[in-house]
Amino acid sequence: MATLQNMPGLPNLAHYDKQMGQFTSPELALVLPLPCVLIEFGNFNWETIGRNNQKGEGVISFSVYFENYANSFTGSLNQDIALQFFEFTEAVHVALQGYGLDFMAPLNRIGDAEDTEQDMIIMSVINYQTTIKDLTTDTRRSFIDIDPGINVEYKKESSRPPVVPPDDFIL
Repeated sequence: MATLQNMPGLPNLAHYDKQMGQFTSPELALVLPLPCVLIEFGNFNWETIGRNNQKGEGVISFSVYFENYANSFTGSLNQDIALQFFEFTEAVHVALQGYGLDFMAPLNRIGDAEDTEQDMIIMSVINYQTTIKDLTTDTRRSFIDIDPGINVEYKKESSRPPVVPPDDFIL
């Protein structure tokens, strides 16, 4: 999401969070600054791949919310402002397509859709398929603390030669 800052001619990403229905029931949510991206993990199908590790395949949805009071039709006085939504959504896709982590395969866009509400907050959903590896239950991670028994034996005689002070020391 850090790449969605300082883009020429476009507003900066103002907020991102987990999708929790913030726009479905706005009276129950905090006011969100726009544009924002809300992330939703869909259903993942999991399988055990050995040593109690699991691999899940599924879809992560990114909902882009963008405030727009302009008209996009040809000849509109503010068409360039209206088209910012499309450019911003494309910038979100550019940031996400191919993005991966050590435990997550690169994201691959599989679909997108726009809302049809016709209000001043435009929403677009971009769906990405990925595979996530969950190693938290790896059997090799189950360490057992042990309390080693220490047996200390002291020797009464030293095996080192005795220290003899020098006799030619001058004061």
